Amino acid sequence: MFTHRAAGSTNKPGAPQTQSSDDTSSPNFELTTTDDQWTEITGVKNATESLGMINIKDNQPSYVESSHWTAILDNIACLKDCLDPKDEPAEKQQFPPKPPGPDLLVGSIRGATRTEILASLPSRNRVDRLVEAYFSELDMGAIGLPRMLKEEMYDTTKASNLEDVDFDQNVKVLPPPRPASELTPIGFHNIKGLFSSVFGRIVDQASSTKAVSYDEIMKLDKMLHEAHQKTPEEMRVIGPEDLQTGTITSRNRKFTCALTYQKACCFLHRRFFILSKSTSTYPYPYSMKSCVDAASDMIKVQIYMHGQQKPGMPLYTSRWKTSSLMTQDYLLADMLLCLYLGHCVSVPGLEEKNAKMGIRVKSSREEMLRILDGSLEIWEEASPHSTEAAKAATALKQMLKKVRAIG
Repeated sequence: MFTHRAAGSTNKPGAPQTQSSDDTSSPNFELTTTDDQWTEITGVKNATESLGMINIKDNQPSYVESSHWTAILDNIACLKDCLDPKDEPAEKQQFPPKPPGPDLLVGSIRGATRTEILASLPSRNRVDRLVEAYFSELDMGAIGLPRMLKEEMYDTTKASNLEDVDFDQNVKVLPPPRPASELTPIGFHNIKGLFSSVFGRIVDQASSTKAVSYDEIMKLDKMLHEAHQKTPEEMRVIGPEDLQTGTITSRNRKFTCALTYQKACCFLHRRFFILSKSTSTYPYPYSMKSCVDAASDMIKVQIYMHGQQKPGMPLYTSRWKTSSLMTQDYLLADMLLCLYLGHCVSVPGLEEKNAKMGIRVKSSREEMLRILDGSLEIWEEASPHSTEAAKAATALKQMLKKVRAIG
């Protein structure tokens, strides 16, 4: 409110000066302001300094107060504070020690440039060898189909038998390879690659539309046995007892190489595992012996590995490595043994004739029946959980039934 003091007032000094409302018409008065009046004046001043915005859209005006834009700016500033990296004290910036080896392979907590990435890669020659070995083994997984990669399609040699500690990103020339007796991971793949290479040639001739001579079969047989002879003693498997020693990794590796070798023998000679109807003898006794011995070894290994992969046994954690692809391999071995037993019981004196020709199989008839029964138990045990095992159990049961019926 406004107050005024008229000139010549008779109020006492120090007393508040007042004047009635009827004196406001006098020209001689003095205006003073109270706190409420200053607040009103300040609000008007601030209002004039912070104006809003009028928008016209579709002929409809709308007014946006300045507080709206202030709130948006505050949110943007808050978001900026959250996104901007803040400098932390030096004692808090503690990173884990850099792991040994190339950053590209072992992982890195920092960004890498293109030059650093290329420096972390092995040499091109080594990469070519590893890629060729990988796809060659992968190509052999599709049994029954022609190979896609053949030796004439690449010119790489096998990878050097080296460990990761033998070279780093600063090495421009690979060091000399370790001896073949040192079973490094690369050394194992090289050994398996020997069998896979010969096995690939065997698959080629099996899927060929041209007639294959027995001389070509024997050449492949020689290559297969040479690959077996090049296998170090620590990796060579003659019987299931050879799988009892070594670490879990080395035992699985020996099992893989042994299975590849035995399967290759069966694939190579099964076409010539025939019995002549006119003479009741084997025209190719060596092929018969190779098939029967390899099939017997395969089933023995199957029984041993099945026992070692049960709960509580050493190889239980690696049981997944016995893939479904091996089902067909074991079933092929079962079929070859049943075929031989059927020949023996249908042709009296067949085993004596083979002995006179110097052909003797490793397992007796009783032992073959025993290992076939063991294989049947494995199939029946897995039948509730595997359709393939159920089919294998049914097929083997029928084959054993026929063999025992003839005998």
